[in-house]
Amino acid sequence: MGSTIVGQAVDTTIVVCFIFYDQPVSLIWQIIYSGYLFKVVYEVLATPLTYLVVNALKRAEGIDYFDRSTNFNPFHLRR
Repeated sequence: MGSTIVGQAVDTTIVVCFIFYDQPVSLIWQIIYSGYLFKVVYEVLATPLTYLVVNALKRAEGIDYFDRSTNFNPFHLRR
């Protein structure tokens, strides 16, 4: 959830600034705030439903993969 909150803040700010670059700053901040708030509230409300659907599909298909031995660190150097 933390990555969603940060990601939505960055995404909303960038998109709104590009789309409404010639509008008054006060309007831009209002659009950023309302858009961000809507996105985060939606994500919080949709997360439980998403987990229910994903878990139901995993049970129905009998498939559940884990990448336990995969290193996703982009700074990992192989020797």
